[in-house]
Amino acid sequence: MLKQFFKQHYPIVLVLSFSLLLRLLFLDRFGFWDGEIHTIFHSARPLNEIPTAYRDNTAHPPLWFILTHILLLAETGPWLYRLPAVLFGVSSIAAAYILVDRAYDRIWAIGVAGLLSILPISLRWSQSARMYTLFLFLSILTCFYCLDILQKQKEASWIGFSIVSLLNLYTHYFSLFPLLI
Repeated sequence: MLKQFFKQHYPIVLVLSFSLLLRLLFLDRFGFWDGEIHTIFHSARPLNEIPTAYRDNTAHPPLWFILTHILLLAETGPWLYRLPAVLFGVSSIAAAYILVDRAYDRIWAIGVAGLLSILPISLRWSQSARMYTLFLFLSILTCFYCLDILQKQKEASWIGFSIVSLLNLYTHYFSLFPLLI
């Protein structure tokens, strides 16, 4: 069964494997920069203070800071703090592939996934302890559920859309834009 899956989907498996390798390569090459320091500093607050502290003192909603707070409990270095961005970056490529495959066809989907895997901005944010890859991932899922609602008109699509949109609103304020589409 795994052999048949790989035979049918080998292009996207190769793109995702290459994407993961690119993102993990030199993950801890640079020290923390300004935005990452901001994230780590504010995520070190007690967990119960994070949602209200960010309402008043930061430009971003609290979801990423809560995730980073949990990672801070492990007390490791840049590699672990940046790992969620890597995983959400690769997941964004997979989600974009699925969305474009459903909306258009597999050839376009492979093209979009391949492009997203090598774009410098995608690589940069996937190696940064910031919320931008989570925002991208949730925005793509928002679009996926919009398409699903238009095609299937099922209650589960509305529930998925609501959950993903709410999580995205707690990740970045620009998440309002996918909702306006």
